[in-house]
Amino acid sequence: MLVRVSKPVMQRAKGVLRIGFDTRKGRSSLSDLHQAGCLKAMLPRTHSPVPDAVMINTAGGLTGGDSLSVDVRLSEGAQLRLATQTAERIYRSPADPARSDLRFSLGKDARFDWLAQETILFEAGHLERSITVDMNETSSALFVEPIILGRTAMGEQVTSGVLKDQWRVHRGGRLIYADALRLGDFDELRHPAALGDAVAIASVLFVDGQAADRCDGLKELLSGEPVEAGCSSWNGFLLARLLSPDAAALRRALIKVMTFLRGREPPRVWMM
Repeated sequence: MLVRVSKPVMQRAKGVLRIGFDTRKGRSSLSDLHQAGCLKAMLPRTHSPVPDAVMINTAGGLTGGDSLSVDVRLSEGAQLRLATQTAERIYRSPADPARSDLRFSLGKDARFDWLAQETILFEAGHLERSITVDMNETSSALFVEPIILGRTAMGEQVTSGVLKDQWRVHRGGRLIYADALRLGDFDELRHPAALGDAVAIASVLFVDGQAADRCDGLKELLSGEPVEAGCSSWNGFLLARLLSPDAAALRRALIKVMTFLRGREPPRVWMM
């Protein structure tokens, strides 16, 4: 007698978050909030004219088949800083990848900061992420995305897994920045011409009318930090890449970078 044993259907985390801000009486105010599944938003009170929002993934991490969808829309003159509550953990994915889709739409004179805390890739983790931005020619945006390969404090070393990152930024209807990152062959990545001994990397993209004026100052700032870094500016934006064998050192450098570019410390969740 042939008995067929079906594979158990694993529960998957699905999260949807939509946030909208507009201006009312000269201040940025929440105009839309939709949260479903494992994604939530916290809006802490601050005394700053730029409101903060904190994105929370109640699933505690992502694994194969999980998906997150984030949509942020700022109307004319609106401002917002959006950070994640803590590091996002990418766990072992036996089959399908985890997916994260982030979309940001910025109206005229809007100002937006996406300040993600670390994405930690665990052994055999698999994440496919996309960041799509549609911004007005007069709006300003700062994007910070750090990636950690394993928890070095726990003695972890990532030898397998995949992380794919797709960035597309349109300004005034024109594509000004496109980037495709794929981390997967970790033996090759250990080559001195690639990551070497670095386990912590970050991309910082600053799209602003003053971006070119900040490049030299940022280079000087990073030259005093225990990280490898490069910075360049063109086409109305500034791009910096940072590498470090120490995740804590990278985090300290990023806090200084964010403070330098925006003139104020990042949200409190970054300082805890």
